[in-house]
Amino acid sequence: MTDEEMIATIKDCVVAAQPELSGLKLEKDTVLNKDLGVDSMNFILIICKIEAAFNVSIPDEDMMQLSTVQDVIDEIRKCQK
Repeated sequence: MTDEEMIATIKDCVVAAQPELSGLKLEKDTVLNKDLGVDSMNFILIICKIEAAFNVSIPDEDMMQLSTVQDVIDEIRKCQK
C-alpha cells in the first residue's frame, strides 16, 4: 500500500470519527491533535478506527507518541511486520 493510499484510509477513519472534518486535506506533516483540533478522546477513537482499518494493534505507549500522519503511517508499517 502506498503512502497516498494509507493517507486516504487514515482520512476515512478521521471522518468516520469526526464527520465535520470531511473537507480536510491530510498531509504527511498534518499534526493530528493540533491541525485537526481533536481532543484526547477523539484521538483515541480515530486511532481505534485506524487499527481496525489496517488490522493492526498499536501498543498504548506507542499510540501516545503519534503526532503526525507520517508517524501513524510509520507505526502501521511497524505493526504489520
